[in-house]
Amino acid sequence: MNDLLQRIDPAAGVVIDSKSLRSRVDERLGFAGTVLPVAIRVRRPWLAAAVTFAIVLAVFVPVMLNRPGEPSGDLGFDNAVYQIPGVESVLHESAGGGVRTFAVDGETMWVTSALARQLTRVNVVNNVVEESYPIDAYVEGVKIGGGYMWLLSYDNGGEVLRFDPNIGVVDLAIPLGASPGGMQWYADRLWASNSDGQLFQISVAGVIESTTRGELVGMAFGSLWVIDPETRLLQDYTAEGPGDVAIPTEGMLVGQVIEGGGYLWVLERDLSIVGTVHRYDPDGGAPTSVRVGFGAHSMVELDGSIWISSLWDETVTRIDTATSRVLTVTPLPGRTGEIVAADGSLWVSFYQPGLLVRLDPEAEMMEIGEVVVDEVVDGYRILCTGGGDGPTILLDPEWWIGPGSWSVIQAELSSDALVCSHGAVDDRDSAAKVDNLLRVLEEFNVDGPYLLVAHGTGVVSTRLLAEQAIDVAGVVLVEPVPTGFFELMQSVLPQGAPVTFELDDPGRLGNLGDIPLVVIGDDQSATFLNDSFDDSTGAETGTGARLAEAWADGLAFYADLSTDSRSVTISGSYHMVIWDRPDTVVDGVLDLLGVDAP
Repeated sequence: MNDLLQRIDPAAGVVIDSKSLRSRVDERLGFAGTVLPVAIRVRRPWLAAAVTFAIVLAVFVPVMLNRPGEPSGDLGFDNAVYQIPGVESVLHESAGGGVRTFAVDGETMWVTSALARQLTRVNVVNNVVEESYPIDAYVEGVKIGGGYMWLLSYDNGGEVLRFDPNIGVVDLAIPLGASPGGMQWYADRLWASNSDGQLFQISVAGVIESTTRGELVGMAFGSLWVIDPETRLLQDYTAEGPGDVAIPTEGMLVGQVIEGGGYLWVLERDLSIVGTVHRYDPDGGAPTSVRVGFGAHSMVELDGSIWISSLWDETVTRIDTATSRVLTVTPLPGRTGEIVAADGSLWVSFYQPGLLVRLDPEAEMMEIGEVVVDEVVDGYRILCTGGGDGPTILLDPEWWIGPGSWSVIQAELSSDALVCSHGAVDDRDSAAKVDNLLRVLEEFNVDGPYLLVAHGTGVVSTRLLAEQAIDVAGVVLVEPVPTGFFELMQSVLPQGAPVTFELDDPGRLGNLGDIPLVVIGDDQSATFLNDSFDDSTGAETGTGARLAEAWADGLAFYADLSTDSRSVTISGSYHMVIWDRPDTVVDGVLDLLGVDAP
């Protein structure tokens, strides 16, 4: 099998020009020409995600940033979202993706969009965007109080912006002296902390009235909850100072604290590991700890349950407040950001591709499937669900997204086979990825034969995996990156491509023989032949047409790798078919398994 799939290798190794990449990321995030603080500990969980998303924006920004800024229409992705049980509505409240944060005030929800630099007012009863306001700052936080909206900005070394909703403008900026941390409106004033461990009390007039030590992480039981930067104790906190409760948090990266079912819930929010939520009885006793999704990000209490969004797993986990038992794990087709409750529903922001999704908490939602293996070994994640007598399906992700990108597809396939998504966040080393996979397959007794499913640059590790003489029953390639594509992008895009790949010599490529193969591609009229792409690159240069031709040639090239192959082009789909049209991927896999699609 050494020669099998060698042609499926657009990148034998990845070379990153870090200086150029950092510059490009700064430009996309609006940091160009500014000096970032050295200490960004509070912001660290989001930084890796922001960098990753900026890389993708640098490639596909003309397409992504020109999707409709209005309630959902006939986009293919919306159709996919609406097919998820429990989804009530979908809103495009701003262009593009990125970090979104919420503040709810009765029937009104305020949404910040960091990359779009926008504040949006949404009517949650009518499910409509009422107004959008430009914000000349990179914002990742919003609170309501004193007749104003208060925004946390990372510009100018970190500051709080006061937004007057009556006139629709930011009328005051309050320096924090370091990157912002938590923020709450409490006791008729704004409380905000920064990454230097300073806790500020700010009057409605925007005057800093006092400064103490502390990291603000939430509000519950009528008090603020603050971590002492030196002792690492989590304490209740009022306008008079620290209260009686002191919970050790040494070694924990606390992201959020809320109240639910008479308990205090503390979420560890290190996006590089499997998340954990801890339930504390305020009257004392040992906590109950519950493992939740990889990259757990946000939580909210609603109807006797704690709901937790997981950025990298692309799921929402529901936990019963009375028993701490996990009730459901629901996959969603996109990276889930903040989650809030409004008008009796759950609202989830998609960090990518940039949507607001409303969920019915009483609906019977999709579930990820019966978990057989869920392990992280040296940072490498493998999640196996389902079961069956046929081949084991191995899902190999695009390197910048991670294994959670398969969540909906994995859930759909788990009823017919054992399905394993695998990889690590920012998994660029394909050889190490394969070594890790072979190790965990053996360690956790995940036997073949294997049906290999790869997305984008995942074809690299898929090819290397086939070289290990494992039993390959079939291959599905979803939007496989053509050989030489990134070199072409470097040469034709106005500012070059953000990532450089050293490509294999085409002369040493092999083929798949008669191993069954399905190649799934997106619709070039929606990507490189899109009018928005031409507008941004210059239609007269023919850049979009050149890239579209190269991409189409690549798909045809892959289809020729097997004498038993089938090609599928998804009409109207964007580049992210796994989110846009997961049903097509599921159908392709079931076809190779000999199972009729539902």
